Amino acid sequence: MEHDSEKADQFASEINEYFREAGIGWQIINGVIETRGSDAFESSVRTAVKESSGEHPTAASEIREAIAD
Repeated sequence: MEHDSEKADQFASEINEYFREAGIGWQIINGVIETRGSDAFESSVRTAVKESSGEHPTAASEIREAIAD
């Protein structure tokens, strides 16, 4: 099964690269298609979730929920 996982990861990486180059506002994250913001926005969101997950799991959950909405 690891071989299938590697193929899926490669597929997602190539699709995400195409989406970025074509200016398409979507990305595949963990097998789910999600909206994509600018690189700066995406970096900020990842940092916010990472930093709030330890001490403030509710805040991290709220950030994820806001993004999903």
